Amino acid sequence: MNTLTKQQVVKTALTHGLSISVHDGEEWAVKKSQNYQEVMDAIESVDEAMIRVRDQHGINIGWALIVNWLEADEEVADYSGAYMQALFEGA
Repeated sequence: MNTLTKQQVVKTALTHGLSISVHDGEEWAVKKSQNYQEVMDAIESVDEAMIRVRDQHGINIGWALIVNWLEADEEVADYSGAYMQALFEGA
């Protein structure tokens, strides 16, 4: 299985003009952001975070579970959705 770091996932999605929401385990700390630092700060503020990737029309096209205490190449612990599948298959 190909692996990507959390930074690569976020940068690639934002480069494609997509937006990212970050759930910190209690609430959506960041909603539909296109700001790399805002997204990364929210992800890194907790042990585990879920990100949701949306296209330019606001349609959910993928999600990933980020576990910050794992090795860098294992931090993206799970993912689903057409965009995420294509992203990881192309890694």
